[in-house]
Amino acid sequence: MGKNEYARVPEWTLSDRLRKAREESGLTQAELAEQMGVTVATVSRAERGAGVSHRTLRQWAWITDVSLDWINAGSTCACTTCAPGEAA
Repeated sequence: MGKNEYARVPEWTLSDRLRKAREESGLTQAELAEQMGVTVATVSRAERGAGVSHRTLRQWAWITDVSLDWINAGSTCACTTCAPGEAA
């Protein structure tokens, strides 16, 4: 392994994970906002890193079918008793 082979590991911020979850679910900001019952501006602000409530995070995870653990921290439950993406 060369000196720079793993020199940089990019980190995903909360806003990165929110955007990625929405995009991977095939939703536009407007579609997600409608399903969540919020404005497009709320979705846009969240994806730009503005504050977001825990309730909004839970809705985002549920609608996009992404683990809340992953949205919050970029990780998922690693125990063997949970279903994939399910927290203990």
